[in-house]
Order: sequence, then C-alpha cells, then structure tokens
Amino acid sequence: MTRLCSSVFLKTALATVLISFSTSPSFADLSPYDRGCELMKAGNYNAAVQQFDLAIDSSKTYPLVYLKRGQALLKMGSNQLALKDFSDMIASQPNNADAYGWRGTVYAKMGQRSLALADFEKSVLIDPHYAHGYNMAGDVYKDMGANDRAIDSYSKALEADPKNVNALLKRASALVATGKAGQAVADLTAAIDIDPKDPLAYINRGNAYSGLTKPQDALNDFNKALELDPKNQTALKLRGQAFFKLKNADQSVRDYSAAINLDDDNADLYYHRAKAYEQLGSDGAALEDVNHAISINPNQANSYLMRAFLEQKQGQAVLAHEDIVRAQFADPLLPKDIQFMPGTKFANRYINDTDLVDVHSTGATDTSEKQQF
Repeated sequence: MTRLCSSVFLKTALATVLISFSTSPSFADLSPYDRGCELMKAGNYNAAVQQFDLAIDSSKTYPLVYLKRGQALLKMGSNQLALKDFSDMIASQPNNADAYGWRGTVYAKMGQRSLALADFEKSVLIDPHYAHGYNMAGDVYKDMGANDRAIDSYSKALEADPKNVNALLKRASALVATGKAGQAVADLTAAIDIDPKDPLAYINRGNAYSGLTKPQDALNDFNKALELDPKNQTALKLRGQAFFKLKNADQSVRDYSAAINLDDDNADLYYHRAKAYEQLGSDGAALEDVNHAISINPNQANSYLMRAFLEQKQGQAVLAHEDIVRAQFADPLLPKDIQFMPGTKFANRYINDTDLVDVHSTGATDTSEKQQF
C-alpha cells in the first residue's frame, strides 16, 4: 500500500513537472539527475530532490548526486538531511573540496562555527583555489566580529576568483566595519564594473560614501539602485538619509514615506522621518512620528532624546526631562547631563547633526551618522 501511494505521488509530481516544462520539449528525455539540475535552476527544490532520489543509484552521477541533492535540501531549509548527504559524499570521496565546502555551509547555518571553519579549512587545503571555502570562512569570521580575519578570507577568495562579486561585496562590508570606507568604495566599484545591474553594490557603495561624508556621491548611488529596484526599502531609507544631510528634507520625507508604505512596523523609519519633518519645521508631524517609533520600539534612546527635544521646544520641560531620563536608561553611554542649548547655533544640535546613538536591528551603531557629544 505504501509503495502504491509513493508511486502515485511520484507520477503526479512528475506530471506536474512535465507540464511546467512544456516549453522545453527535451526535458522529458533528460536523465533524472539532469532533470533535478534543471529544476534546481528553476527554484523548484522539492521536485529536484525527488528527481535526485531517482538518480541516487546511477553509476554515472554517483556520488555527485549527493552534492546536488544536499544543495537542494539546504535551499529548502532541511539542514540535517543536507548534512547527511554531504557527509555521505565525503565518505565516498574524502578528497572532494566541494563536499567539505558545502558541509561547512550547513554547519555555519546551524551555528556550529568551529565545525564549519574546520570543513572550510579542509576544503581549501584540498584545493587552494576553492573560492567558496574562503568566502564562507569569511562569513563565519564576520559573524564572530573578527573582521580582520574575514577580510583576509575574502581576499583569498578573490585571489582564487578575481571576479567574485560576492566576495567583493562582503569584503567591502567588513572594510566599512573596520573604518576603511575608502577601500570599501574601491571594492564596490570593482563589483559594479563586473555587474553594473546589481542594486546591492550601489546601495553598499552609497553607504560607504555616506560614511566618508560624501552625501552627494551617496545620493547618486542610491538613485541608481532605485532605478534598478524601485521598491528597495533599504535604498529608500538610505537615500532619505542622504537627502536629509543635503538639507533637502522635503524629498527625505517622501523617501521615508515610501519606505514606510513597504514596512509600516519599522520604528527606525518613523524616527528618521520625524527628523526630516523637524528639519522642515513641521514639529507636530515630527512628534507624531517619534511617538509612533516609541510605540513600536520603546527601547531606543534616540527616539526619547528626539521627543525630549520637541517637548523642550514646546515649553514642556517636565516631559522633556522624563524622556531624557528614559534615553539615559536605554543607553547608559549617553552623557549624564544632557541639555538642549538655546540659540540658533545649537538649537537643533541633536537633530540636524544627529548627535545620537542611532541603532538598528543588529544593535550596532549606525556608522553613516556621526556622534558628537
């Protein structure tokens, strides 16, 4: 009975696959292994696994089928099953760099860093030109906060494959994290030269320019990213920041509003739009946004500081004082004595110059904005 059900299920699944590939008459003539590879390219990983199941005993594709099936299972999130396939491949081919590289990838996804690094080290020992092993080791080191080691790994990946856009993007990110935004720009420019249609490269280079206090260059890159991907929320948010720094608060509000339409539960977006409203002189709208930001995330010090600033402007000294206390509780690194100085030179000090700790979901300080106390 079980065999019959499995047979019916397999026939149904295969019929579905054949229909979906009706535009490719040769698909039905392919071997199960080749069908699985085609299905993987199409993103149909479940059907690909079924085809690899049929190919598992083929002498022509064994043990490569374990690698492909493991990759498909990994895409599906079946980490333990993927781990078994890669381990089975290692058992049959102990000198296959790919098998170690992909098993290390599974270990990394499972948070088992030491096992992951051991497999990546083994993969590049077998094949010193195996870029995937260096690249993934860099990811693990970066996740650990060891950015210098990450940079070294990405550099080795690029020695093995100079046109590896992924390694260029990741090394640039690690370079920004270590305060080397200029070098990051060089990497991102190289990535754009290789693939000029990748919006992420423009976004990252724009962010690096922002860290170098080059808002106009940053704006140009965010514009290009949004030409390629008009609904990219990250590009909208960062372009809003660039417009804010260029004192174009009206356009800044528009970009943050567009980003909020895509994600209306993001405290960071409301906080930044509030700053832009304040720069426009719309204190009421700014207060409404900062209240919204606090209702979404009541633990951000910068939101309380901004609300305190707006309350101080309205003459509500008691409310401002209480919000300053809340901000100091949320971020103990803030000064013990915070006062909003009167006069045109300092009145907007905590807003226009953004002298606040601006944190994102990662908990890291926003390096695109300077802190000055």
